[in-house]
Amino acid sequence: MQKKYLSIFGIIIIIIFYSVFLSISDLGEFLKQMDSVKVELIPIILTLHFLVVILRIFRQKILFDSIKVELSLKEHFMIHLSGLALIMTPGGLGQSVKAVYLKEKKDISYGKSISLTLSERFYDLLSIIPVIFVMSFFVDSFEAKLSSILVSILLITILIIVRNKKIFNSIISKLPKIWILKNIVENSDELFEVLKQLTLRKTFTSSFIIGIVSWIVVGIAFYYSFVAFNLELTFFETTIISLVPIVIGTLSFLPGGIGATEITMMGFLSRYNLDNSLSSGLVLFTRITSIWFLTLIGIIATKIILTKK
Repeated sequence: MQKKYLSIFGIIIIIIFYSVFLSISDLGEFLKQMDSVKVELIPIILTLHFLVVILRIFRQKILFDSIKVELSLKEHFMIHLSGLALIMTPGGLGQSVKAVYLKEKKDISYGKSISLTLSERFYDLLSIIPVIFVMSFFVDSFEAKLSSILVSILLITILIIVRNKKIFNSIISKLPKIWILKNIVENSDELFEVLKQLTLRKTFTSSFIIGIVSWIVVGIAFYYSFVAFNLELTFFETTIISLVPIVIGTLSFLPGGIGATEITMMGFLSRYNLDNSLSSGLVLFTRITSIWFLTLIGIIATKIILTKK
């Protein structure tokens, strides 16, 4: 029941935020901007975002295989897609719902499955940093450099923690036993061993490379989103404008980075002297064609899985 109320509360917060977000802009001008979008580019944008999903499914398979969890490619496909249904959770950790499916279908322990979800989030952050860092050589951005440094420090700290059992247990023991954290606390020993295995050199390298490629594809998708709004910015500029807010949103630990991502992106766009209605339309468009598009795919996949069961 508590989870149900949390979900309802989250939906209400999202609706309120977007209502306020849209009210800031002139509604008439906002709708005018949306009417001028090059709709022929939308299939390309959605295809690119779905290509990212495919790349991350292969990364999931590499992670699973590294700890001897063998599933068919079809099973990887459906399990990963179902996790997208809860991508709008703090840090995307709601995707650990995959742990329930893996436990019921394959009798895979929560310790292993939660470790896999945490590892995926780790590699997402790890691989976005070099992309942003390289782009910052072509676009002077203090925020890009600062976020790269802060996230790098965070990830190094995480690596140290998952390689030292004493430090790891000390931190885990202080976590409250609620929601996803309850399973983390109760499976801490297995969690440590699996996380350590998932960060070994071969797995680390493969996951890191796939992550970089996927973020570049995301950058291309966002570039076409800007083109759809008839904005002539370079690929380097659009990538910085789009990816740095994603990092800020992730670090905010708000559901889907809601608020933090949009406001940061609006801040970047304000430097290009764009109309407020154009900026808000572009931000909303990029969110709909990325995170909300993926959430919809996840909901459909979850319905298929539950129907089959």
